Amino acid sequence: RFRVHGLVVKYLRMYEPIAREKKIQLNISGYSITEVFYNSNAVSIIPQTFIDNAIKYSPQNEQVTIYVNDEPGYIDFSVTSYGPKINDDELEKIFQAFYRGREVGEEEGAGYGLYIAQMVAVNHIDAKIEVRQNTKMPGRNLYNTIFSIKIPQNLEGRKK
Repeated sequence: RFRVHGLVVKYLRMYEPIAREKKIQLNISGYSITEVFYNSNAVSIIPQTFIDNAIKYSPQNEQVTIYVNDEPGYIDFSVTSYGPKINDDELEKIFQAFYRGREVGEEEGAGYGLYIAQMVAVNHIDAKIEVRQNTKMPGRNLYNTIFSIKIPQNLEGRKK
């Protein structure tokens, strides 16, 4: 049993030096004290992947916003940043093994982080990672990108 908020803070601390090097401001908001009963080693891939990708694909001098909040029946977790365009035909493909978006440029990556995170979400916590993009940053080819998941608080009747 563990707190999702604790996992998020752990990965924020791990990625702070990389963010500082890129001059990316990390912000965390929300309020979560709920403990969940899942395999924390498996679930930890979700915040790690969200935070890693947000920092990796954000340009210098930007910000990454992490939100983790208790809601009735679930914990709402999301990471928002500006990054490359995810084309409409790629919204599901980015969760396939070794697929990398066409617009990611020269950033390093193997294309398995979101695949594993989605596999853990679906197979271990009966949830699904969602991605959406909206506003384009004026004058730049960057889009406001939000990766989110609703983590069920109760294991009863759920996959383990």
